[in-house]
Amino acid sequence: MQTYGVARNTARNAVRFLLDEGYLYTVPQRGTYVRNQSDAPKVNWLPCTCR
Repeated sequence: MQTYGVARNTARNAVRFLLDEGYLYTVPQRGTYVRNQSDAPKVNWLPCTCR
């Protein structure tokens, strides 16, 4: 977290978001992993208009 300059809560929220969207999966007592590209959801992302 220090490497990227983000707070722990921000990193947790990002991981939770990716889990909810289906890009990651969790194996109990093993860890959290990225899904294969073929298994990942097909989502059309809108461009971010954040400031």
